Amino acid sequence: MTTRTDSVPVREARTPHAPEQTSADNARSRRRRRRRAFGITCVLILLGAITLWLALHRIPAWYRPMSLADEHVADVRFEATAWVDWISDQMVQGRSFTIEMTEAQANRLLAGARRDGRDSGGSWPAALEAPAVAFLTDELRVGAILRRKGDHVVVSAGLRLRASPDDAELRVRLDAVRAGVVALPAFLWTGEVRSWLERTADASSSHSASSSRSASTDSLRSVLSGLDDPEALARDGFPIRNRFRWPNGNRAFTVDNIEITPGRCRILIHPL
Repeated sequence: MTTRTDSVPVREARTPHAPEQTSADNARSRRRRRRRAFGITCVLILLGAITLWLALHRIPAWYRPMSLADEHVADVRFEATAWVDWISDQMVQGRSFTIEMTEAQANRLLAGARRDGRDSGGSWPAALEAPAVAFLTDELRVGAILRRKGDHVVVSAGLRLRASPDDAELRVRLDAVRAGVVALPAFLWTGEVRSWLERTADASSSHSASSSRSASTDSLRSVLSGLDDPEALARDGFPIRNRFRWPNGNRAFTVDNIEITPGRCRILIHPL
């Protein structure tokens, strides 16, 4: 008879790690975590840069500039002359009247003005191309293509205009200045706007009569002072003296009301 003997497994005793080996393992683990965190950070920065670039170069849905072919330049100039003649006739009659303009008409006239300003070497900024306006609810939005160092983006601003109850002033509030769909901090655009307004003031002062020159100078001075405090410019707007002078006939007038609806703008004019 064979006697079966059960063997009891012998568990090998673990050799404890030396302190030096444990420290090395911890150091390698920390390096792996740092490399992983660095890689994730780089990916997030890259994604953020791509997102910002796409947002800066995105064309706003409202931005629809009008391209003016050479054969249509004369027609637009004729249309602009017709507008000037009609307003002049209304000024002579001395009764309040309403200027009503569609968004398409405004963009067509703006394209013609841009063309004439470029051909005559006017004060229009050379870096801005394809200007456009949009009439939204109680808001005038203006924009153009800005070309710099081989790149281009659509820059735009939203403006809200209203006449004071006593018609003494117009208040213009700046909603935001954007590149693409990104709101720009004030320090990026106030200097450019200031220099352009100063050039415009110099150009207008050399071509305008003294009475109209003083009114336009007061308006530009108000805008320039508003640029000193961009936050207040966005919050409260800046005032413009509500007294203008129509150059054809040198007739003074005030703006009694401005109504902006989608696709259309109405301005109530009161000759003085």
